[in-house]
Amino acid sequence: MKHIGQQEIVHSISGKLDALSKLLLLCPYNLQGQFQGKLQPVSYKSIQAVQVICPQIAECETTTCNPQSLLQNTRLRDVPRVTLLKGTTIHENVQVLTGYCPTCQTIYLADHECAQGDNRKTRVYLNDAKYLKVGQSLWVDRVFSSTVLNGMYSFHASASAFMEFWNNSFHSEHVLKISCWKVWQAFVQESIRSIAATSNINVELQDGLAIDDVTKEAFSLLGENGIINAADQHACKECTQPYKHTADVLPGVDQSNQNSDDNMDIDQVFVKMVVVDGIVFGPQHCAYENCTSDLANYRGGSFCALHENQWGARCHMCNCINQKVEGTQACAEH
Repeated sequence: MKHIGQQEIVHSISGKLDALSKLLLLCPYNLQGQFQGKLQPVSYKSIQAVQVICPQIAECETTTCNPQSLLQNTRLRDVPRVTLLKGTTIHENVQVLTGYCPTCQTIYLADHECAQGDNRKTRVYLNDAKYLKVGQSLWVDRVFSSTVLNGMYSFHASASAFMEFWNNSFHSEHVLKISCWKVWQAFVQESIRSIAATSNINVELQDGLAIDDVTKEAFSLLGENGIINAADQHACKECTQPYKHTADVLPGVDQSNQNSDDNMDIDQVFVKMVVVDGIVFGPQHCAYENCTSDLANYRGGSFCALHENQWGARCHMCNCINQKVEGTQACAEH
């Protein structure tokens, strides 16, 4: 048996690499051995995988179709090309493919399905969708939409604040700049699917609804009268705290003489958080002592019509009769 030496193995591998570099036009010398110039850096963008947004299934899921394979609903020349956000990476000219069942006329997309019902089309929001459409030519993955959702809940950020954060962090002159309403679309789309997945249902709404109508219809299906299913009948030390009559620390008060609730024989109950619709109203009657008449002005007013004439120009601090500073509700002293 002939033994191949280490030098011969190295020579064989180097010869193959040299032949491969010439085949890929990665050799700076021509066949005559003349130097042609320095090679340019490899562009990872030009060799990255092609991104395609398409339905996750290849067959119609309608029980009467037996099953029926899906057809491409759009001619190749009319296939839309959009921008896709995957996390913080921007992919341009991404093709969006649409499936079509010729038997039941159901249309399948990456984020929803459209079925023909009783004189109307029904849109089914898929909980397991990988990509969501948030604009006419903008799609995002679930990482981006989850970031929007978590940002608004964890940092109490508005759609405008998240838009400004994202554009300042990842936007440049040559890439996409998102708008406020696209962030709101991502928030609504992700919220619907997150809550629907917890309830083990896919939300079905009329196709073509405006975003405001989508939120109203989704709340009627998933709202449970304002009670979050995951928090119903739930109380723990992480999300609830025992009720206290007084604060632990009172300014200007000697704490050594104060009795804490722990030393008092009283019943303590958990205080639970209640989710409201975001609109909070204060007292809707006159602030004058023992007066319950309606306010003369519900937008910033404090008195009824009678007491507005008597006290409207004076300081609103109790027992103060000084004239208030224009544009404020108090005098210069207060």
